[in-house]
Amino acid sequence: MKALKITFLIIFMFVCLIQTVRHVYVRFNYDRPSVLNNYDEDQTDRYIKNSESLELLRVKFDSVNQAIKIIEKGKTSHEIDSLRRENDKLYDAEYDYRSAIQNWESKEEELREVIVFWLAGLFLLVLGAILYYKNLKWLGIALIIPGLTEMIWWSSPQMTSSGATLEFLKLLSTKLILSFISLITLASICMLDKDLKSQK
Repeated sequence: MKALKITFLIIFMFVCLIQTVRHVYVRFNYDRPSVLNNYDEDQTDRYIKNSESLELLRVKFDSVNQAIKIIEKGKTSHEIDSLRRENDKLYDAEYDYRSAIQNWESKEEELREVIVFWLAGLFLLVLGAILYYKNLKWLGIALIIPGLTEMIWWSSPQMTSSGATLEFLKLLSTKLILSFISLITLASICMLDKDLKSQK
């Protein structure tokens, strides 16, 4: 039992330390300015990146969408194809705002999932620890391992960072905090477990 616990705790600590260090690095080095930013980004991209709320993006999308509806009104599909070529910036802006809104909503959903499933992992961990210390050791371990796995998995690094900076940073900060709590929880388990403290 002791060897099993040590093995799992070393693996969990290893993964948790790596992802926490990555979170810290990405959080404090994200979106470093580049000289080329002034040349690569158009006004729409800059607005999306600096958006502070979903509502502001919705207002911009609505404005562009209404402009498109006005110029397309009463036109045939062939005429609309010509309009798309003539007004490509307008159509591109509509697409960009639509994508940014979808990305924002996706990040909000992911943030909810991260919190809910991380808390589910914490619940399994606590329940497992209670059972373990009530001498139901195997049942306790059987709940502690998936509990720690859930906590570490759901606080693992975010791979995509497109869309509004604010929403990505909110998700990243939440994962960073949960990673730190997971790390502290693992350290606490190591310090409190009698089997791990004994040298025999």
